[in-house]
Amino acid sequence: DSEESACRWPVTEWGSVAPYRAAVIPIGDGEVEEVAAEIHDAIGEDCLLFDGKQSVGERFAESGLLGIPAKVVVGNTYRETGTVDIERLNGENLAVAPESVPAAVEQFGAGG
Repeated sequence: DSEESACRWPVTEWGSVAPYRAAVIPIGDGEVEEVAAEIHDAIGEDCLLFDGKQSVGERFAESGLLGIPAKVVVGNTYRETGTVDIERLNGENLAVAPESVPAAVEQFGAGG
């Protein structure tokens, strides 16, 4: 199970010591890639944006191996509802509007 093999970084009084607060994983192209890039830019350098050079499975696996606290998935849910999925290492999932992602990621990065 990928959750069991995921790296788990400690959370200190400064927040998570993970190398990135979030990984943005687009599943698809066109508007999905554009929204993923906008989310990445809104979060800033503490965010890893996966590009189309890796398969979707490789993107998920690498974000888990790096111990990134939150995966922001822009794909079918965005196409259907206009929201993106945020998945935490502990299995918690949230569906939020793209503009709400930076605040949610901030909370996750702080261990909340």
